[in-house]
Amino acid sequence: MLEQVTKAEPGLFKLPRLYVDYVSGNVAGGVESPEIFGIGGGPHRAPTGPGAGGHLWKEVLDYNSRLGAGQSTLQNARALLEGQAVPVLTGQQPGLFGGPLYTLYKVLTAAALSESLSSKGETTAVPVLWNASDDSDFEEVSTASFFDRDLSRKSVSLPSSLHFPGRMVGTVPAGAIESALETLREGFQYARNADFTLQQVGDALAVSRDMGEFFSALFLRVAASTGVVVVDARLSSVLENSKSVIGAYLKDSRSVEREVLETLKILRDAGYGEPVSARSAEVCVFLRDGETRQKVSRDDLRGVRGEWERGAVELLPNVLLGPVVRGQVTGAVAGVLGPSEISYSFVTSAVCRVLELGQAPVFPRLSMTVVPRDLTALLESDSATLADLVVAFDETARRYFRRSLPENVRKELDRLPDKVLAALEGVARLAAGAGRNVEQVLSSSRRKMEFETKRVRDAFEASYRKDALGKRPALRWGREMLAPRGTLQERSFCCLAPILHSDQSFISGVQDVARAHVEECLEGRVHHYIAVVDIP
Repeated sequence: MLEQVTKAEPGLFKLPRLYVDYVSGNVAGGVESPEIFGIGGGPHRAPTGPGAGGHLWKEVLDYNSRLGAGQSTLQNARALLEGQAVPVLTGQQPGLFGGPLYTLYKVLTAAALSESLSSKGETTAVPVLWNASDDSDFEEVSTASFFDRDLSRKSVSLPSSLHFPGRMVGTVPAGAIESALETLREGFQYARNADFTLQQVGDALAVSRDMGEFFSALFLRVAASTGVVVVDARLSSVLENSKSVIGAYLKDSRSVEREVLETLKILRDAGYGEPVSARSAEVCVFLRDGETRQKVSRDDLRGVRGEWERGAVELLPNVLLGPVVRGQVTGAVAGVLGPSEISYSFVTSAVCRVLELGQAPVFPRLSMTVVPRDLTALLESDSATLADLVVAFDETARRYFRRSLPENVRKELDRLPDKVLAALEGVARLAAGAGRNVEQVLSSSRRKMEFETKRVRDAFEASYRKDALGKRPALRWGREMLAPRGTLQERSFCCLAPILHSDQSFISGVQDVARAHVEECLEGRVHHYIAVVDIP
């Protein structure tokens, strides 16, 4: 259960500057921005493309059913099949055990936005998760990080031997995940919600043939209450319905490259850097070969195009063309994106302009940091906030350890520098006129005394810090749990990490925060949320 929820300005955190300026309405002049869905009370637009129609949604319905989807999901898939609903789309590569925590936040945001639209009678919307199983970045998806009782990090990884150049991560056999699951069981059997969570993981793995299906099956269970529908990028109907976008790109690939490069230059000149590499614009498709996707060189593109037009080869979109394909294939009314993806959307907008295709308005996903209740002890009798705890943990902890000193010790340490310097100043007055050499010695002594009195304070604080850490071991690892390696928690820890240590109310609690986030976004306000939770 979420015990306390507060919010802070996005600019306090390590988020892309382009994203922060975008959601606050301060993008530099001359930069063409993609539309934010509904921000500021503007009209909600209809889907940007015709969508794939019955063929796609029939295959999606069968896919979700085979993987054990609940009734809410199947009902939503049927509504899409019958043209009675539109998708609110989000997506992610199939990370081990569900991938980063922000993947869960994406799904819950898409569900909350769907609820909001449907409740207002503007349209019937359902959340759809695009499973980018055709991605080939194994390193990015093969490790899942969790936190232990003391908040120290524990990671579980798939062996690198499972990967070979270009292999689509979704094709990794499900059996290869068994050993990782066993490691997870052994390491977290003590966790409060371990039995239920690991049962969900086991059930998802049992119905899956590969990592792509496992990712889908897991979210169909973890987020079952949202009715999320999952679309696997490898479905035959997806490949068929993406051909119109890929064909349009192949006919005008050089214009796409020029427009993207010009957009990147505008962003650079405005001080935003490049959200994506300029190289990604050289060729925006991969050549599919069985379980792999292979890069296509600029020199080979013409020949590949000819083979593709004859139906001899299959092509897959890259990071620039992929979002365009997803929006057009599904006919999404909005795309729920993370901070980096919103930055990318400035560049994918350029692709849409050249191809004369609409782009689904973007919607910022929920961004949130989970704070274990034990760490809030650092804020007792202090003016610091939960946001300070996340962005300035070391300073907040230092003040806490100083407050843990006995009052008489703290007072004496506070007086010590003044006492020492006062004594030295008395000597300095006696030595007035004694010569330049004495003055130099006194000046040097003053600096040394300041340094030594600080050492005395540090020694006392270190002693009591050790005692405080003995009583609250979680304080030792607090910084790395809240902002691991200086990044947001949601990027580094697995989406199952807090669920293992909480109970079923965690999902419903975050869903409530997502609902609040959606309503605030629709009013033109975007925040980063911080929630206190009784974990681990």
